[in-house]
Amino acid sequence: MKRTTRTPAKKRAPKNLADYFKATRTTQKVLAGRLGVTRAYVSLITSGDRQPALELAIRIAAETGVPIETLVTTPEQKAS
Repeated sequence: MKRTTRTPAKKRAPKNLADYFKATRTTQKVLAGRLGVTRAYVSLITSGDRQPALELAIRIAAETGVPIETLVTTPEQKAS
């Protein structure tokens, strides 16, 4: 039997915060502490109930690797 070796998969960026938490096993509380916000606020952002200010969205994207486009929406996106 021929043996094949797998090349390590490239680490892909999480597509949203829920994906980030699952992939890294990081908690909302830990991320909130890193960002200087409450866990409840991170929960609201994760669920889509709140949209962070642009400055915070940039910090979240830098900390997690989540694309900033998933954190903020434009008025046009909200209307559709």
